[in-house]
Amino acid sequence: MLLRFYRAVNLLSLDVAGGAVVVALYFSKVLQVEPRFQGILALGLAVWIIYTVDRLLDVRRMEMPASTKRHRFHQQHHRTLWIITLLATGIVLSLIFFLRPPVLLYGFVLGTLVGIYLLIQNRLPWKEIMVALLYTAGVLFPSSTVQVVTLSVDQVFAIFFTFLIALINLLLFSWFELESDQQDRRLSFVTRWGKRKAERILFTLFLATGTMATGMFIVFRSPMWIPLMIMIAILFIIFYYPDYFRGDDRYRLWGDSVFLLPMLEVMR
Repeated sequence: MLLRFYRAVNLLSLDVAGGAVVVALYFSKVLQVEPRFQGILALGLAVWIIYTVDRLLDVRRMEMPASTKRHRFHQQHHRTLWIITLLATGIVLSLIFFLRPPVLLYGFVLGTLVGIYLLIQNRLPWKEIMVALLYTAGVLFPSSTVQVVTLSVDQVFAIFFTFLIALINLLLFSWFELESDQQDRRLSFVTRWGKRKAERILFTLFLATGTMATGMFIVFRSPMWIPLMIMIAILFIIFYYPDYFRGDDRYRLWGDSVFLLPMLEVMR
């Protein structure tokens, strides 16, 4: 029953939005900033809107039923999802009156970049990098704009490491979904450059992030690195055992849920 419920949550990208909120709260603790509820709520809704619109734009171009459960769901319920998306957008717009001026400016710039991405996503040869950058900027949205203390070296590395985890997550999903992307004529790094090249890049990223995280933890002895190390370890396990995680879309369930792990630091 619980697994079935989480599958529904994952299908709707609610866990992605929840993970973004958790990572944002993680950075508010790392950066020693007290975020406002309005900023956190706006972030969660905005992430859900972006992911949902991205899926809806994908399926709009499909003439046949999509080959993945996620895209088929968005095909079948596209009218309802567009209505809910518009309502969520209205809530986000109403929240701007409660945001701090620096946060509002940051959000405006970030929203403009997201809009540009949605318009040109199918022309981007490395769209996963763009999405990872936007994700990282988004989770920093509630706290970075009111950060008054100069960032320390380990804080800078934690931000960069989060970008790398987001990039690995996106490349890993594209790697698993190569056949369905080709069938549905969706472009990704893997469809453009091939599965073997993607495997080499993923392995290099895993090696680099694993080494970096271990080194940062040894040097700074900071517990904030523990959730990040667990996240990259789980993603590597997904990569190392593709046959198991491909079944029943387990790679997505586990891959999206890793962004909930920074809650370990938030609750500490």
